[in-house]
Amino acid sequence: IVSMQDRLEDEEVMPLCKAAGYTLVPIDTHFTDVSKLSHGSLRDYATSILADLAATKNDALCKAFCTPSGSLSKAMFPAFSASKLLLENACYFPGMTLTVSSNPMEQIDQTSNDLVKEMPSLKALGKDLEQQEAAVQKQLASVRKEAEKVKGGEDRVEEIIAAKMRDMNCVASVGAIKIPEHCIVNSRAHMSKYCKEKNLIGDYDGAFFRNLPSQQEFKKVHSLSVDEKWQMLLLSGVAAHVPLEPALNPQGDTSYTNYVAEQMEKGALAVCGVTKDFTYGANVPCTSVLVDKDFITNHSANTLRQFIGRVARTGLAPYGVAQFQDDSFLPKMCGKADEQEAACMQATAEALLARPPGEQE
Repeated sequence: IVSMQDRLEDEEVMPLCKAAGYTLVPIDTHFTDVSKLSHGSLRDYATSILADLAATKNDALCKAFCTPSGSLSKAMFPAFSASKLLLENACYFPGMTLTVSSNPMEQIDQTSNDLVKEMPSLKALGKDLEQQEAAVQKQLASVRKEAEKVKGGEDRVEEIIAAKMRDMNCVASVGAIKIPEHCIVNSRAHMSKYCKEKNLIGDYDGAFFRNLPSQQEFKKVHSLSVDEKWQMLLLSGVAAHVPLEPALNPQGDTSYTNYVAEQMEKGALAVCGVTKDFTYGANVPCTSVLVDKDFITNHSANTLRQFIGRVARTGLAPYGVAQFQDDSFLPKMCGKADEQEAACMQATAEALLARPPGEQE
């Protein structure tokens, strides 16, 4: 309803309204008595807008009203763009976003090149971590040696070591992984660098901002049997969940896919590419779903509804956004009953039953 009202106020539509003598009763005026607000009254209000427009018999006005605005200034979300999701448009999709396509690995691979260019090599990060760990161990060994020399302190070695470390303002652990924070998708630094709408950043709850991976997370990811690019993306919060893809599950090793599934259940990823295999039964804290045109064309209305149902799961995510690349899904979703899957199952059952009894066994 808000979009309808905004469209009537657009500069290319408003002159046509005046010429046709059409005036809209604003929603705030129509519902002065808020006790009358309900699903039914809102539907009636929306229908009355369309009926009054049709009553003008002004084709130019009706066509302009039904034509999507080309201006993005009033749009709640940017135009569909899988390639911009990891950088410029990431700030519009906080939380965890599922990108749906027939080939998630290829889609993520093609859209992540600019992000990967910003990342340091895992080999360099691993070497730096090893050097930090070695330096910490060397320092601890030195402090322990001194602590063991303290007279009467044989029973208090660990306590003495802790005191000496505090006096030296040192910690017995390695520092943060040296990954540029702007490479972590949906981190505060990432949004600050790539988001054009800077005011959006201040509107988000702090829980939506992602942090740098810990040492343990780095070691775990670095041990996964996938290409370094996919390890780097995983550290950035980007992954693909494709259990049957050999490149992500080499020689039947599903450690990468299992780890991605664990991270999804915790809502620890920013973006994850999935396909139809993921829909049924998935219960993850997902806030956004983006579905590309190829997937819309080749899948049934029921499958598309399943993906809409992945967002804003009760008790898991506070809100949900489902964005489709174009409106070609509307006839499937809102038109005649789509029995494609039922027809397929029926045809398969009939074919099986038509076999000779011996073959059926």
